[in-house]
Amino acid sequence: MAETIELSTLGAVIKTAYEDQTDTNAFTDAEKLKLANMSESEFSGNYDDLTGKPPYVAAGASKQAVVSDLGVIPLSQKGQANGVAPLDSAGLVPLVHLNVGGLSFKGAWNPTTNTPSLVDGTGSVGDFYKASASGSFNFGNGEYTFLMGDWVIFAGGVWQRIGVSETVSMVNGKIGNIVLSASDVGALPDDYSPPISSVNGKTGIVVLSAADVGALPQDYVPPQVIPRLTYADRLSARAANTWYLNSFAHDRIINISTNYVASSASSAIEMRASGTTTPVFSARGQATGTGSTNQIMQAIVPSGWEYRFVPGTSRSAYTWFEGNYA
Repeated sequence: MAETIELSTLGAVIKTAYEDQTDTNAFTDAEKLKLANMSESEFSGNYDDLTGKPPYVAAGASKQAVVSDLGVIPLSQKGQANGVAPLDSAGLVPLVHLNVGGLSFKGAWNPTTNTPSLVDGTGSVGDFYKASASGSFNFGNGEYTFLMGDWVIFAGGVWQRIGVSETVSMVNGKIGNIVLSASDVGALPDDYSPPISSVNGKTGIVVLSAADVGALPQDYVPPQVIPRLTYADRLSARAANTWYLNSFAHDRIINISTNYVASSASSAIEMRASGTTTPVFSARGQATGTGSTNQIMQAIVPSGWEYRFVPGTSRSAYTWFEGNYA
């Protein structure tokens, strides 16, 4: 019995001494525990199972130990409940992953002057403003560049930018209120004049004359159109010793003949300028002999002048024609 107790006591000493030898293949208790926690891929010996593994695995640590030692977040928690929110291509948290169910629009905000003042840590979840101008600002978690109309929203204790979908972020390397020139898009300038190789047999800077293109010269005066003379019977519309106005733009021709009687008194067509009272011209039908006669009178009345028929004693108008140019 004493020998048994002695061997048991010496066993732990012998085990430790044996395991500490450099030329032994025995594993220590710590090494056995590490081996017990390794996954099957870590025992497979297959190169593919070891490709991409961190040094911890090569040293024999478990996957759980690697995660714990490095403080990493598993990919399985990305975008999941009680996990972490992902970032979009602009480095921002997508709206679907923000706890902003109750949005509250607060008005306009100027990113250049930070008016009204916004800082991280101050605000209510769901509060948001719309940028009234373009500019950049740092709320405390990094600088954001805003375009007019962008949102700035409070979520997760910080202010963040949400770009509006209808805004064009960049055109030809320009942002904001974009004004493009012809050179920006490779277009020809407004004052571009295409080269002309030849016009009507001329080259270079071509100046054409009227003769070159068969046109009329600048000093061309068209021939005057001769108005057409038309006569009208005015006997029933006219009365003796009454003034009438030639309101036409051309001269008027008057032709009057008296009745056929024996009278020595002469008749006349008198004319005067409009606005005057004294006749200045007259076309007279002179009496001849003592027998019965017709007196025939003709007169040309200028435009704007007045005229009347003055019959001699016992005379009256027998025919009265007027000619107008049209």
